[in-house]
Amino acid sequence: MNKARVYQMYRTLAQPAPLFGALTIVAFWIGLAYLLSADRTKAIDAAIQDGNRMVRLIDDHAAQLIRSIDRTLLLLRQAYEENPEQFNLNQWAERASVISGVTTEVGMIDENLYLRARTGYSGPPIYLGDREHLQAALKSNHGELIITKPLIMRATGKRAIQLSRRLRKPDGSFGGTIAIQIDPNLIEEFYRTLDLAPNDNIILRGLDGEVRAYHGFSPTASVEGGMPKNIAKALAESPIGFFWGAGAIDGINRLIFYRVVEGLPLVVLHGKTLKNTLAGYERQRLIYTAAVSVLTLLVLLAVAFSIHRQLSLERANMRFDWAIENMLQGLCMFDANGRLLVSNRRYGEMYQLPPELLQMGTRFHEIIAFRAKQGISPIDPVAIEALANPEISFQLSGTSSRVNELADGRSVCVTRSPMAGGGWVATHEDITEQMRAEQDRVAMERRLVQSQKLEAVGQLTGGIAHDFNNLLLVIIGNLDLLKDTTPAGSSEFDLIESSLTAALTGSELSSGLLAFSRQHAFKPETIDIKAVISDQVRLLKRAMGGKVTLQETATDNSCTVMVDVAQLRCALTNLAVNARDAMPDGGEITIRTYNTRLTEQDLANEDKVKPGDYVVMEVADSGAGISPENLNRIFEPFFTTKDVGKGTGLGLSMVYGFVTEMKGTIKVASEVGKGTSFSLYFPAAAQLQEVAAPGLVPSESPASLSKRELVLVVDDDPMVRKAVVAQITSLGYGVVEASSPAEALDVVARNEPLDLVFSDIVMPGAIDGIELARLVRQRRPDLKVLLTSGYPDLKAARSSEHSYVQWDILKKPYRRPDLKQALENALGANEAKADALVAATH
Repeated sequence: MNKARVYQMYRTLAQPAPLFGALTIVAFWIGLAYLLSADRTKAIDAAIQDGNRMVRLIDDHAAQLIRSIDRTLLLLRQAYEENPEQFNLNQWAERASVISGVTTEVGMIDENLYLRARTGYSGPPIYLGDREHLQAALKSNHGELIITKPLIMRATGKRAIQLSRRLRKPDGSFGGTIAIQIDPNLIEEFYRTLDLAPNDNIILRGLDGEVRAYHGFSPTASVEGGMPKNIAKALAESPIGFFWGAGAIDGINRLIFYRVVEGLPLVVLHGKTLKNTLAGYERQRLIYTAAVSVLTLLVLLAVAFSIHRQLSLERANMRFDWAIENMLQGLCMFDANGRLLVSNRRYGEMYQLPPELLQMGTRFHEIIAFRAKQGISPIDPVAIEALANPEISFQLSGTSSRVNELADGRSVCVTRSPMAGGGWVATHEDITEQMRAEQDRVAMERRLVQSQKLEAVGQLTGGIAHDFNNLLLVIIGNLDLLKDTTPAGSSEFDLIESSLTAALTGSELSSGLLAFSRQHAFKPETIDIKAVISDQVRLLKRAMGGKVTLQETATDNSCTVMVDVAQLRCALTNLAVNARDAMPDGGEITIRTYNTRLTEQDLANEDKVKPGDYVVMEVADSGAGISPENLNRIFEPFFTTKDVGKGTGLGLSMVYGFVTEMKGTIKVASEVGKGTSFSLYFPAAAQLQEVAAPGLVPSESPASLSKRELVLVVDDDPMVRKAVVAQITSLGYGVVEASSPAEALDVVARNEPLDLVFSDIVMPGAIDGIELARLVRQRRPDLKVLLTSGYPDLKAARSSEHSYVQWDILKKPYRRPDLKQALENALGANEAKADALVAATH
């Protein structure tokens, strides 16, 4: 702390208000100390009076009790000495009503120190000569009252105090003793009725120091022998009095009152702790102290308020300067004449202003002119007006905010607020990073919405494709049956072939929908993509027409990928057809194939694609291009820019679903009037497999009826079930129908001679096809099972269950040859397993 600061504090405290407040506080506390001293003296005097009354009460109780019992002892001794031979202890004890109140028993010990008689006892004599009080009675010649310390009675095991007197024979010799027992617990019960405060105590001691009865005293202390030194010292000075002393057991400081019982070898003591003695005083002291503390606080507050008023301006200035200099935003304040009042360091740094322009009084138009030389042209009305008329008086009507673009590319938000009396205060905040973050957030939200939209539509299209597959199954199955019964070359045969072609085309459309919704069971194969593309391009050239040229270019290197070949052909066909339709006046389509490597930076906007080596299939055209507003929607199902009837809006959606499922990505570049380029990125693979070119499936003639295996067909759709039954029957198999899994289980339970259960998977109710297959396997392990579904990926979806068995699944829609092959495989595979099992047992 520097000298100037010390001097300022001294000057502040030396003012009249702090000095008067200090004197007032001192007077308060001196008066409080005097008042508390007087109250403490009064509290101690009152405690002494209460203590003296208490020991007198205890003294009276002990004296009355002991003397009453002693009179009984004297009466019994007199009766004994008048006629020792005829003396009956029990009769005399009953006549004298000895057993009452605190007395418990009366006993008589003979001259040989044997217990000869006792109320309520008729047993043999008990030798008690080892008792100290009996030895004392034996040696005494005066017959004085003997009061023992608490003893454990041998006959009863109870704790008791004995009061006894010596008996004399007619010749004056020792004739034994007669004793009355007192229960010390009953004496202590009286002490407990006196409602002592916590840690206060009452003790009845003999002058020998032994404790006879107590309350609020440690039981351990009650069996310690000898008189405590502080009590012995007090008794030596006076038989009645009080003194301060600490407990030998608990160390608590007490005000101890004592009084010797007149005529008896007993002293009563009452200990009152200092805490209890001053309890009332302490409560009063807390009240007084609280009151004076409140008064002191009020005085301090008044003094503090006075000092605060003197220092507030300086502190406000210091805080204001510190806050302005440490703001993250630039700050400046101008008066009504446009002169600088306040500015901070950040304001100068933000606009690189020289120190002379940051001095108080600098004109606003000078700063604007300097910023204009830096390339920051004034765009807000205040700055423009300041340059045009430097002498203008500024009166802003309200708060305004504007973003300035600096020459270095930074964006600064300037917010001006008017001040009373004219002028304004402005903050300058660099919002460059905030704007970038906001742009990134908007882009991310757009991608998220697009992804959610595609996911929702994908779920819808998957359900549509499933139902469509069931319809196609009926159509294709019935057309296959008609084809077998129609002569080749007839007009009816051609119509059937045309219908089959249309139905199979619909099947491809359904597969595309499932591909988009990711509910299609893809069959990836490792291939050289160039061979498949070349083969497909050869087929596509015929469909392009005379105005469109289709060219293929490929790298010399191997382009090995793992993809579903059929879906790859479908995707290439969709892209080529879309490119052809975008060039109604003709043009050129180029299909390129090459290898590339994608880094994390290349995939910044892709969440599920990993960096690495990729094979690219690029389809580019020279057509009309895609407008920016449509470019973000091209992968939405059913979105199309073609005329009604010329497009379904599903082609690019199917391509998107296929590429995504292959763990690849699509990049689209388009410019209106110049054309569009689609680049499909597939992860590069290491190994190559031979892939056979697709061919037409020949019609299957009906099988021989020599084999009559019985097939249970389970499907909830009557139309589908009827078509399936007709196809299986035409293949030479016997058929039993069931419209639900429950009905199928009833058929199985009847032990029909079934060879195979052919069931749909997706059916209503608690049991689906997979659960039906599991139950059939449990009940008839020898019965074969073949499942079918328009959701062929259900097999993969359920394969993670521990109880699931890998069932054979036939994809809908299927041709009759596919059905025949699946039935033969299911029946033959199980027969092979059975043969192997038989061979193993032999």
